[in-house]
Amino acid sequence: MNLVILLAAGDYTPLINSLQSLWPAAGDYTLWAVLPLVIAISIVYKATKVRELRDLPRAAAKLSGLVLISMGLAAAGLYGLVWALNHYWFG
Repeated sequence: MNLVILLAAGDYTPLINSLQSLWPAAGDYTLWAVLPLVIAISIVYKATKVRELRDLPRAAAKLSGLVLISMGLAAAGLYGLVWALNHYWFG
């Protein structure tokens, strides 16, 4: 279904409904697509910054790890915030 149709019908609530309500073929493993995307972006970014090519794998691995850890901490923080709001504020 089209996002406009879902929004008009009131069947889709952003940040509540999952990706499967928009794209049923997405499956449960859609979030795993972030991993190769982060790695590819890190390689391309570090390829423009390193002085010697032999330093590229280590620099890209460090940046990939930093980005993935940061995303994990942000997700955990947001999850905790939503839990606290639901438990104490609205609950």
